[in-house]
Amino acid sequence: MGEEHGTANLVGATLEITEPIARRIRRFMKQQAGALEFMREVADNWDASISFDAARQGGWAVRKGNVVLDSTYNPQKAAASFLNSFEPADNNFLVLVGAGGGSLPIALSERVAESKTKIAVYEPSPSILLGLFTFNEEIDRLDPEKIQFFCRHQAFRFYLLNDRLHGNRVAVLCPPSYERGMHEELVALRAIFDESIAMLAVTSVTSNEMTQRWLRNLASNLPQRLTRPLVYQLEQVFQGVPAVLVSSGPSLDQNIAVLRENAEKVLIMCVNSSLRALVNHGIKPHLIFAIEATTLAHDLECLSQLEYQPALVLGETCDPLFFQPGLARTFILPQAHLNYQPFMKAVTGSSRGFPGSASVSNMMFCAALMMGCDPIVCIGQDLAFSGDRVYAQATDYGSLRFDTEGQSASLRDEECVLKTARPTQENQRTGFAADQQILTVPSWDGKGTARTTPNFNFIRTCLQEEAHRTQLQRPRQLINATEGGAHIEGFAHRTLDDVLGGFKNMTRDLASETAKHYCEASRLNAAFLERGLERIGNEIEAYAASAGKTLQILGRLAQTLMEPGKRDLAEDVARFNKAKASIMANNLVDVWIETELKQIADQKSDGSPHHNFVQARATLKLMIKGCGEVKALINSCKHKVASLKRKD
Repeated sequence: MGEEHGTANLVGATLEITEPIARRIRRFMKQQAGALEFMREVADNWDASISFDAARQGGWAVRKGNVVLDSTYNPQKAAASFLNSFEPADNNFLVLVGAGGGSLPIALSERVAESKTKIAVYEPSPSILLGLFTFNEEIDRLDPEKIQFFCRHQAFRFYLLNDRLHGNRVAVLCPPSYERGMHEELVALRAIFDESIAMLAVTSVTSNEMTQRWLRNLASNLPQRLTRPLVYQLEQVFQGVPAVLVSSGPSLDQNIAVLRENAEKVLIMCVNSSLRALVNHGIKPHLIFAIEATTLAHDLECLSQLEYQPALVLGETCDPLFFQPGLARTFILPQAHLNYQPFMKAVTGSSRGFPGSASVSNMMFCAALMMGCDPIVCIGQDLAFSGDRVYAQATDYGSLRFDTEGQSASLRDEECVLKTARPTQENQRTGFAADQQILTVPSWDGKGTARTTPNFNFIRTCLQEEAHRTQLQRPRQLINATEGGAHIEGFAHRTLDDVLGGFKNMTRDLASETAKHYCEASRLNAAFLERGLERIGNEIEAYAASAGKTLQILGRLAQTLMEPGKRDLAEDVARFNKAKASIMANNLVDVWIETELKQIADQKSDGSPHHNFVQARATLKLMIKGCGEVKALINSCKHKVASLKRKD
């Protein structure tokens, strides 16, 4: 393969992905679905305009056509010169556009090695990225926890949306050679950033407002695991069974009749907001999904009209009111949210879960994949406006109307939301009312355009990434039969009548199979849960004690500042710094106080010792307060577990 320096003009005609190259791809592209398979396709279809040459002073020069992207003379010196005009340490998230022959990613990694800065390298040409992994063995000494490489727009967007931009100081670096040789790709990259920032403006508000509610719900719902199984009990149970996933977009009105005529042919799964539409049309869903943390439990009121007992699949952070005794067989859907994964691992023994930042439609799709369904057919998955609507008329939310003229969408009648969603007094904000930027995306059939929001586009991005991952790892038929709204890459787009017309009536009793697995499934052991809660409670108490001790030392330091000469200032400062460094932060508490902590940190400083003292004292008091509030949640959970044990 000519990997030794001194061999010139290394082009892709002789490329093959050996195990060392495969290892680098896995390490440095681990955030992406099917990266190794994708790179194998690149090796088979190498871009003939790309060449890797041994540079005269060591390292690799890279050309794309007539443009030199990395120096033919001394790539390391060129990288150092470029970085000298920039101070990476000022930012905690860096995006480097262009991998070249590797000199710039390596130099940048060395520059931020002692900091917490993370680096994402976006290489517009997959062939160049594969060449880097092939020809530059120095890449192996980089830390994959600090640097990741991307070459697909979708995977990079997905990475950015998973909190890489939120709360970070971000800088984008692009060498002049890439600006000259990759202009069109850079325009597309700018669009990705614009969309991601718009989306994060929505999700960050939701996260800040909802984090404490999620944790309250989680603590309240955790004891449910003692009596209800995880949805993983249905893993591969419906292998090869065709499934229709029903969301609540406007197009549901036009194809719900087709579903009713063919209901005996498929496994029917729906989200809570589309349930009433199905029930009113005489359709019996087998599995009903809900993950909303807010009070929308009235979506399930129509279950009382059913002659049979369906199965509910409820997210572990959903509103506790969804867990209505005797209403239905209930499976719990664990959510892999980074904010509380360590906690769930400690108290349940597992952190396995479905994507924690996605919507109920995404969760339902991932569950259908996990159950082995094939083909998977989506309807009502518009993810876009139909005129002034985003919900089907047949749903509880069909009366909601939006003003979509201009660059943002806003709800016309907020009172309509309050009547429709029926929030409790504790939960007056429903999430419907926030204005959102309007984006233009390809329409369902790919021939036109649709108007959507960053929120819907994020759901679409998650579906596309999961579809791509699925087709590379365990291929199956994925069909978007919505017949309206936005185009979803990775899905075939066909009409529902055409799809279901080719299916035969189901010979299996899917409802009975679900009930059988529900009854036979194991539940979480109460003693194990109690031990985990006790351990977490002790850790929170230790956190509070160390923060309290540090606060006392801070008080003594303040006295020293007010009375210079009476005590050794340097000694008190050292004691305070040592105490502060000894505080063993707790993930749950940190998440609980995150928003308030950020408000303290964002207060404009005048640089005076007094301001620093006030800020440090406020931070420590907030830590202690947060510990008390989270410990109360843990104690409440322990009482519920003890109560359930007594009933048994």
